[in-house]
Amino acid sequence: LMWPALAATVLLVAVVYGCRYIDWNTKRPPDVLADVALTGDSPEERELAAAELTEYGEQAKQYMRDVLAQSNDENVKATCIHGLGNIYDYESIDIMLEGLDSDSPVIQGRCLVAVRKLIGRSFHFDPNMSEQERKKRIAQIRKEWEQIRDSGLIEDFKARMLRREQNDES
Repeated sequence: LMWPALAATVLLVAVVYGCRYIDWNTKRPPDVLADVALTGDSPEERELAAAELTEYGEQAKQYMRDVLAQSNDENVKATCIHGLGNIYDYESIDIMLEGLDSDSPVIQGRCLVAVRKLIGRSFHFDPNMSEQERKKRIAQIRKEWEQIRDSGLIEDFKARMLRREQNDES
């Protein structure tokens, strides 16, 4: 008779403790997610919060930027880079270009994917190239970005994306 009571107690504790992290009815708001991404108890909790934050898209842009700037966790940073790339945050592209020279392969990889997406071009970049070659290649990519930015193509692209989003909402 003691085992069923013990099992019920363990189950109740697991449900109550689990509900602290999982709310089946509501999403955590971006400000809370940003805070957890920076101060969560474990790397997994911080990365999960950053991933949830990216699901807010454009609404969470500034929160993703803040977490990216303040976090010391490479996986959290990489997740925010991915999220900013997905919403075409051109204001963050300089940070992403700097990330190509990061010591972290995770950050380099996410920055590479995001920059390719934002620039709309595929280019060769090997994180294992010599530091001198890598810096030279990053400078070339930056120059390509500046040419695109200064051409007015980005404003055209942003306007098309906005119209597409408005059509999707209708």
